[in-house]
Amino acid sequence: MDFMNSHRDMRLGDLSVMIGSPERRPEILFNPRGRRFKLLNNRPFLPGNSDNVAISFNLASASTKRLLAIGDSFLFNSLASLSTFYRDILYVRSSLFQPDLLDLFAPDDVVTANAERYLAQVQPDHTADSVIMRCYGRPNYIPSADFSDALRAQLSYRAYPATYQAWSTEMNAASFNRLGPSKTNSDLLPISGSESQYEVTGVDPQIIYTDPLIEVGRTYRLHITMETNVKSISQLFIQRSPSAGGDYSTAITVPVFPGKNQITFEIPASENGESLRFDPLNNCGRINIVHIELVEC
Repeated sequence: MDFMNSHRDMRLGDLSVMIGSPERRPEILFNPRGRRFKLLNNRPFLPGNSDNVAISFNLASASTKRLLAIGDSFLFNSLASLSTFYRDILYVRSSLFQPDLLDLFAPDDVVTANAERYLAQVQPDHTADSVIMRCYGRPNYIPSADFSDALRAQLSYRAYPATYQAWSTEMNAASFNRLGPSKTNSDLLPISGSESQYEVTGVDPQIIYTDPLIEVGRTYRLHITMETNVKSISQLFIQRSPSAGGDYSTAITVPVFPGKNQITFEIPASENGESLRFDPLNNCGRINIVHIELVEC
């Protein structure tokens, strides 16, 4: 319970939908409290959910254990909750056991979960092949670099631990509680050997937090401690809603100066959205993100 938020809601279950019943029943829903959970998924690059592979990485997990999760989409929908307990999760949508992943991923625990309808017809093991490798070579399968890097790192955990360690260190960079892991654009290059220092190579550097712990109707302050070697301005953009896509609201702008800067952005309730975009400078230079903290007012 220390890692979860809960609330009661009236829910319409799958079976109710199937029989055409409008009856809703009260259920207690749980969501992970932290926002250092990162999910990398190849589903957007597939024509359906067959051969779906997803990787969960949560720096705020209750343990450093690894979980291999084999099942269907019902199990996939539990990954956020399972990430409360497991640092790394490798999910594959399969009705078969996939024993090769035990050697490559090296899990502490394994869970299999398939709805009965998926077990009506199951191919024998001797005719099966690896879910992980099945898609590669198809002309219409081009997963993102983020997903490919994550998969390579996770499958290197036992044989090539330095590869996994380098990837997890990169995931940890600029990732702060309540904000979650970040994405950066090409105008912001990490400095080798550092988890928080960047070279700004253009006029539009961006650090995007796609899943901050922000609730509609509440106000927040974003406190940032940042060192830089140039005079410039910092900006915060707020995405208004999930339906807005990449459309961010008008920027909140503050000046920054050479040395250490204490920056505070006020985030009004009316502006709460799905993601935050922090532009540390508007000219070339170097920055060191010392600390970022999202505080509810």
